[in-house]
Amino acid sequence: MTSSGREKAARRWPRGSSASASAAVRRSTVSSPPSPHGKLAALRGPVRPDPRSLTSTLTSMSTGGSAPPPSPPHPCARRCSRLVVVLPIGGSMSTAFVFPGQGSHRAGALASWSGHPAFAIVDEFNVALGRDVVELSHDPSAGDRTADAQPAIMAASLVAWRALVDAGVRPDVVAGHSLGEYTAAVAAGALDVATGTRVVAARGRAMGEACRQRPGTMAAVLKLSPDAVEVLVDAIDGLVIANDNAPGQIVVAGDPDAVAAVRERAREAGGRALPLGVEGAFHSPAMAPAVEPVRATLDVSSVTDPSIPLVSGATAREIDRAQQLAHALVAGILSPVRWREVQQRLAELGVTELVEVGPGGVLAGLAKRTVPDLTVHTVATPDDLGAVVASLAQHATAGR
Repeated sequence: MTSSGREKAARRWPRGSSASASAAVRRSTVSSPPSPHGKLAALRGPVRPDPRSLTSTLTSMSTGGSAPPPSPPHPCARRCSRLVVVLPIGGSMSTAFVFPGQGSHRAGALASWSGHPAFAIVDEFNVALGRDVVELSHDPSAGDRTADAQPAIMAASLVAWRALVDAGVRPDVVAGHSLGEYTAAVAAGALDVATGTRVVAARGRAMGEACRQRPGTMAAVLKLSPDAVEVLVDAIDGLVIANDNAPGQIVVAGDPDAVAAVRERAREAGGRALPLGVEGAFHSPAMAPAVEPVRATLDVSSVTDPSIPLVSGATAREIDRAQQLAHALVAGILSPVRWREVQQRLAELGVTELVEVGPGGVLAGLAKRTVPDLTVHTVATPDDLGAVVASLAQHATAGR
C-alpha cells in the first residue's frame, strides 16, 4: 500500500453498530474517555429551565428589557465562569447544545444582538482577541479569511449561548462541529471565554498560514453512500474524507486538482459534488503546519475538566477530562469530523431537544436528516430566543 493509501485507510471509520463505533474509538489517535456510566453517571440528569422564571424572562425580552438575574444556584451546582450547571440525580441527557463551525459564518451575524444584554460577552471576547470582532463580523470578506472567520463565528455563537444561559436554559451535553468544538468547550466550562478566544485566534492564524503554504479546497459529495464516497476517494491521489456530516452528505478535501476530479467522478457515480467556498483543505494533511501552534497555545492555557459531557467530533464519544479535551482539540485539526455519529451518539444518550447555538442553521438541517425524531431548534438571533426558550420550558414541564 502506498503512503497515500495508508493515510486514507487510517482515516476511515466503521459505520452502523455500536460495536463498530467502539472499535473506531479504540483505533483513533484521540484517547477514548471512560464510559459515561462511570464518573459521568452523576451528570446524566436533565438540567431544565424553571417555567415560572421563564415566563418573566420572555415577558421582559418581548418588551425590550433585559433578562432577570438568574436564580440562586442549586446547592449541588458547579460554577464554570459565569455558567452555573446544576447536576441533578438520575434521568437522561435531554437537551444538547451544538455549535457551528467556520462554514456557518454569516457577515453581520452579531448585528442583531447589539442591544441585547448577552452582547456584553463581546467586550470580554475583544480584550482577549486584541481586535474588534464586531468589525470582523460586519466585513463581508471575513468569511474568506480563516484567521478572521473563526473568531467571528465563535463570538456570534457565544453571544447566543450566553443569552440562553441567562434565560435559564442550560444543556445536559454539548458538541461542536470542527471550530464549534472550541465553543462547546467554553459552554462545558472547560475553557473560559478569554482562553477559548485566544486558542481560536491562534487556530485561525495557524490554519490560515497552512492554507497559504499548501493550497487546497473542499467539496460536499451528495447522494452517495459512505462506501461509494470511499471508493471515489481511494481512486484519487491527494484527496481525503474531511467530514461525515449526515446521510448523503460527506465532505472531501484535498488539492484543487483532486477536488475537481471527484466532482466529475461523483457525477458518473450518480451523485454530485458541490465546491465549498473555503480557504483551504481543512481536516486533511494540508493542515499539518497548524498542529504545533495550536498545541503550544493549549499547553500554556488553562484547560479544566468539562462540567458536562462534550461529545468529540473526532471520536463521537464523550470527553470528561481536560487532557483528553486538549488532545481532541489538537487532533481535530487533521482528523475527519464524524458529525453523523456525533448526532447519533447524542440520541443514544437520551437527547430529545437539540439546539443549534449560533448562525447558519446548518447543524439543525443535518440533525433533521440524521435523527428525525429529535426536536431541533436554532438560536441565531434574539428573535429566535423567545420561541426556543418557551418551547424548552414546555418540554421541561411535560417531562416532570
